[in-house]
Amino acid sequence: FLIRAYVEAGKIDEPTTTAALLDWIDTSDAVAKRYIGPSSLKALRAIASGANPKEAGTGGTTCGGLMRTPAAVLCTSTDSGYPKLTEHIQQCLMSTHYTSQALEAACAYGYALQGALRQNSLTEIIQSALEGARMGLTLAPYEACSASSGFRIQYMLKQKFDNDSELLDFLYGAYGTGLESADVCAAVFALFLRYPEDPWKAIRLASEIGGDTDTIAALTGALCTAYRGSHNIPREIVETVAQQNHIDFSSIAVSLSELHKDSN
Repeated sequence: FLIRAYVEAGKIDEPTTTAALLDWIDTSDAVAKRYIGPSSLKALRAIASGANPKEAGTGGTTCGGLMRTPAAVLCTSTDSGYPKLTEHIQQCLMSTHYTSQALEAACAYGYALQGALRQNSLTEIIQSALEGARMGLTLAPYEACSASSGFRIQYMLKQKFDNDSELLDFLYGAYGTGLESADVCAAVFALFLRYPEDPWKAIRLASEIGGDTDTIAALTGALCTAYRGSHNIPREIVETVAQQNHIDFSSIAVSLSELHKDSN
């Protein structure tokens, strides 16, 4: 929904984001299916009724902002650099997740994903993530006292795990893999660092971790795929996901290609 809206509008801003999310809520029956939390729903409806977007989203700390960051990244030309991407991430999150927790995690991931799409090295991607985390904090109305996505990424760089189960146990038991932005962000980078060139392995591990498995798996798979330059997910799995969710991946790819062709 967001990619389609950004492509059609030719821009990424808060009004386009809010309209797309409201469309998604109605079309997918998101409230009844519990696809959206009460705070995000309240914020979006408040904006639709005339509330200030910069105030409506100041209660959103969960991964709802982080999980839609790939749409902002994919609709931003890699040639435009991090300043434009930062602006786009802010506009993508503002309506529901205008907090330091959400913006730090989203910018950390967004910078890393754009770096991976540029085919940067693993070291460069992690450095970009840490810079993104710092930048995300500066965008927020104020910095809350909460777990830091940036610090968790730095800590993971120092850790050694003998096997996958030990890593998953640490993430689930020590960091937590709930809905908070820092939880999901840390898990994504931990799995990416372990299997940067094996998206399918990272996705399967994420599905075993517990907690917000679908978000962690999707974000990890995207980052690993960007770094690898391709994916190794079995074709039948991709086709099943596309069919069950009524997604035309080819159409999305073409629209993004046209968007970047026009911007260049």
